[in-house]
Amino acid sequence: MRNIKDRMTGYLFDPWYHVGEKRLKLLKESWAGFFKEQCLPELPVEAMVSQFHKTMGRPSKEIYTAVGAIILQQVFDMSDDAAMHAIAFDVMWQYALDIPDPSDDSAYMCPRTLWRYRNLATKENLDDATFTKIAEKIIKYFKVDLDRQRIDSAHFTSNMRKMGRAGIFAKSIKAFLIDIGRRFPVLYEETISGDMRERYLSKKGMGCFSRVKPSEVEKTLKILSEDLLFLVNCFLHQEEVAQLKSFHLLQRVLQEQCTCSDEGEKITVKPSKEVPSDSLQNPSDPDATYDGHKGQGYQIQIMETYTAEDNKDGTKPDVITYVEVEPAHVSDAHALIPAIKSTQDRDCAPEALLADSLYGSDENIETAAKLGVEIIAPAMGSEQKDKKLCLTDFTVDKTNERIIACPAGQTPVRTEDMRNGLLKTCFNVGVCQACSHREKCPTRVGKRTAHVFFTPKQIRLAIRRNKEETEAWRDVYRMRSGIEGTMSRYKSQTGAARLRVRGLERVRFAAVMKAVGLNILRASRAWAAMIRKGVNEEASRRLNSAYSFFYALMLSFLAVFSMDARTLALAEPDSGK
Repeated sequence: MRNIKDRMTGYLFDPWYHVGEKRLKLLKESWAGFFKEQCLPELPVEAMVSQFHKTMGRPSKEIYTAVGAIILQQVFDMSDDAAMHAIAFDVMWQYALDIPDPSDDSAYMCPRTLWRYRNLATKENLDDATFTKIAEKIIKYFKVDLDRQRIDSAHFTSNMRKMGRAGIFAKSIKAFLIDIGRRFPVLYEETISGDMRERYLSKKGMGCFSRVKPSEVEKTLKILSEDLLFLVNCFLHQEEVAQLKSFHLLQRVLQEQCTCSDEGEKITVKPSKEVPSDSLQNPSDPDATYDGHKGQGYQIQIMETYTAEDNKDGTKPDVITYVEVEPAHVSDAHALIPAIKSTQDRDCAPEALLADSLYGSDENIETAAKLGVEIIAPAMGSEQKDKKLCLTDFTVDKTNERIIACPAGQTPVRTEDMRNGLLKTCFNVGVCQACSHREKCPTRVGKRTAHVFFTPKQIRLAIRRNKEETEAWRDVYRMRSGIEGTMSRYKSQTGAARLRVRGLERVRFAAVMKAVGLNILRASRAWAAMIRKGVNEEASRRLNSAYSFFYALMLSFLAVFSMDARTLALAEPDSGK
């Protein structure tokens, strides 16, 4: 049965009076006060409410409290037991979740209940709705400027062990043997030999695969691959076995790591360079992939607002406006346009977006410009001048597609459209031959003209590189480095560097909720700054009012005294003067 409070209606009497005036003041200025007042009523609990009957069954935990506890658990990177104790005994958690009643029905949630509600929230994609709701609330409450934003990615891992190739083979085979032994014991006894069981199911046998010498890796992989091929061929036509998830993992390892003959009898292990980056990294987390620079795991894309020097009082928080979790092998170049479109759909898109060079491909720059967003990112690569002139030294027109003058100031004779998108700009051959820049100029001297070949893309890149050399561009782009601090806080403050879960669905839920938590922690600091500023302004106003009162009182006394003096002077008898 549903148990849900009306969070939009306040209390007639404050139920937190028992805390004490001073401690209550600290609670209101902390993250707990901000979460209770601004975030808790905004939580999207509609999807969770639909999981419980309106009148039948045992009453559920209060829905807002349960969803809020799931968020706080990810924010502070707590296990289920630690979260249970925080709900039961931590005053800040109880205040944040609005649990003034200390009874077991209100202030106790066992780990199993917490696990169940978290699974329901994961299946209902509550992470997206929560992130959107909280971000919109913070943006509206603090009137955050959305025109300037920045984007970057961070690598993190799930709760999985890092394995080499031998470990992946051995772990996959072991998982399959355990699975088939439990589900099909008769088939297991008839098919699997004692040597194979000893090799993969005993501690002594599996221990050999974890202590492989570099000189014996090739030999070990050959044994593992032959066992893998035997199992796949043996059970491929067993329909019930072929449907097992563990058998699908065997086939995946075979396809990614090995090459089989046409008859399917001989097998060779692929060189490590030929193994794809999206290959299986650990059977316990099939969704994790590999990045050659950062290793195994996942990555998260984060876009956030930023403030320049106009936020000295700390009342304007930086807000994460977009978050997306991807496998580790996905390039950052593919993340920019989806991020822009997502923020435009939620009315929080930027006008100018700072990014590093991986996001700043020419295609992304052009596509973003059509969407009305200016991308400020360095162009990838550089032109090797070597004391020679290059395309960046030519003058182009306003459309940034045609050359209108060479480095020496000579105007072209004509520009011709060539095949494959090439443009050919021709100059007077006599002038070019007599030019002082002849030895350094990239133009080719022909019989009739001196010409240079280029594409509009090369022109645009040349213009971007010229702009990157200016002090104005560097002054704007220097703010991009601030997102590195965001990534550091995201990993260390919320524990996102290594999550407690596995699988893309659960990993995504935890990672997005931690981004929600970072928004809440940032907003709570701005909330406390606003409260302190408001208290100071109120005290100053009261002091000014007191000064004004005493000043008016003094003027009144002076006015009365002056009036009495004038009255006495008029009442004196005339002295005859």
